Amino acid sequence: MSHCNPESSTSSALTADTYISSTHIAAARVGDFLWKKTPIHPNVSIPVADNSFVPSPTRGLIESWSHAQHALLEPPSLPSRSDAYDLLSCVNFYVGQTQQHFDVREASDHLELFFDDRLSSSPTPKLWYIKLVLIFALGKLFEGRFDGEPLPGDRYFKYAQGLLPSLSELHASKRHGVEALNLVALYLQSVSRREEAYLYVNSALRIAIAHGFHVRGRLKEYLQSEKTHLNRLWWTIYMQEKRLAAATGNPSSLNSDTIELDMPTDALGFSSPFPICLNIRIAHITGRILQILYERKPHKDASLIHSVQSIIQELQVILAELPSDFSDGTRGQTPSLNIRTFASIHIMLYQAILLTIRPIMLYVARLILVGDETSRSKIYSSSLGRLSRTCAEAARRMLSMTLLLKKENIIAIFGFFDLDATFSGAFIMILTAIFNIICEGDQVLAPSPGLAEAVEVLRHLSDRGNIFAGDKLREVEHIWAQLHVDNNLHNGPLAGSNWTGVFPASQEPNPEQSKSVRPSDIRRDAESTMGYIQTHLASHREAGTESGGSPFQASHHQRSANHDDFQELPIGDWLVRDTNEQYNAILGNPEWALTGQDSIDFAELASCFPGFGE
Repeated sequence: MSHCNPESSTSSALTADTYISSTHIAAARVGDFLWKKTPIHPNVSIPVADNSFVPSPTRGLIESWSHAQHALLEPPSLPSRSDAYDLLSCVNFYVGQTQQHFDVREASDHLELFFDDRLSSSPTPKLWYIKLVLIFALGKLFEGRFDGEPLPGDRYFKYAQGLLPSLSELHASKRHGVEALNLVALYLQSVSRREEAYLYVNSALRIAIAHGFHVRGRLKEYLQSEKTHLNRLWWTIYMQEKRLAAATGNPSSLNSDTIELDMPTDALGFSSPFPICLNIRIAHITGRILQILYERKPHKDASLIHSVQSIIQELQVILAELPSDFSDGTRGQTPSLNIRTFASIHIMLYQAILLTIRPIMLYVARLILVGDETSRSKIYSSSLGRLSRTCAEAARRMLSMTLLLKKENIIAIFGFFDLDATFSGAFIMILTAIFNIICEGDQVLAPSPGLAEAVEVLRHLSDRGNIFAGDKLREVEHIWAQLHVDNNLHNGPLAGSNWTGVFPASQEPNPEQSKSVRPSDIRRDAESTMGYIQTHLASHREAGTESGGSPFQASHHQRSANHDDFQELPIGDWLVRDTNEQYNAILGNPEWALTGQDSIDFAELASCFPGFGE
């Protein structure tokens, strides 16, 4: 089985309403990513699919469900038994440790029932059939298996989406309805249809709330394994809703104070709760960052300072708790799964750190590009300079994770977090190049991995059919070329500037040539970081290792065993003490339109270049 593997002046600004944080709207500003649907013609006969792997009685049951929807639903050719289990394993590999959209054991059982022509014996055969087809779609998506489709798994997804029952029936099906809606949302999120995903995950959330899945006392009627799964399913919906609300600029539908449910705990027969608990905390703080730092609301100085302090303190706590790997807190994981889980958590945390610090680095970039010489000369030794260096370091570490995943061939070809992290890292590396303009000698930042490696990963995904990665790659290439060919470089503050440290010397783009950046020989400078990770993963424990205690207690044990300074990112007290004025100046400035979304904030940087985007 393979691993599833905008001509504006400085004073111009984009609309700052929170809705423009929508990825769909942001993308429409730089290119049309609209999803094109094929119209349905009710008079066309239903094609006959090759479903030789499906027993005849089950085929009849499936056809009755298709016709009952009163729509033209083309039954897809379903995978063989072995391929179906591979696709299930693929989905579990990519999202099964940091989230739990379904119980993988139960899904495996229903695959057996399906192929043995016993699916009708399930209490919820139709919804389980829909969930299995959605799992097939997601598995193909994560692996990047097109098979002649516009997007991997597209036929499976559209078919399952068309089979979905009414909300009334989904509500009556309790957790099965929740799981089906959540899987639809996960697929839509992964193909950049996040507004639609937001609608589906909120429907799942409302059904879960209606059944009291967030209330401890409402779960007494369930068996222990069901309670464990419902707990993790609830928190998965919570995380997905928080991140999609942030990604679309829509309000979150749930006040965290209303949740009575405990965090996931260790349970016999289930994977370690440690990764999912960390993921829950990161999702919660990501929602707070977007709400406090990016929503256009007036802030009183005291309240803003208090909020920023709280965010940074929480980030520090989580950062300190991250283990060097998850071998101490997981049981029976393969080294590849350990790396995938380890990288996923780090990527999400570094993204939260970048969201907190990036407004400062964007402010610094604008000072350098359009400010006077006096203001530029003071930046490096100020708190602004220290923050910028911290931001660059966080981005470097995050890129080392996506590069590691690519090297191990376990990066999701269509993966929400992997693609967003790589583009975000590339964004920061361009800001780092601008920051280097004011640096001299050994002050110059030379992050490794850097922009070249980010471009490498984006191209890797694009070459394998990810059109969204291709769009991001073109954005990066265009603004990088603009930095070199814009008149400001020759006549303004950037003339004769130091552009060292982001690309290797042999790969520096030539502004006299094409505006396309295509390094021919991407370097691999992340060896020290990756070597460190691999060394620890090499000592992976045997299956059955007990972590003991709560996941948070286990994290302290793992931290004490981590003798390297891998987690020591400098976001200490000085970050709050020295930068209150800057945060208030930036967040209260009507000329800024920061949303936390990479494409919109990218456009804010581009506004420094007259004629950009023409």
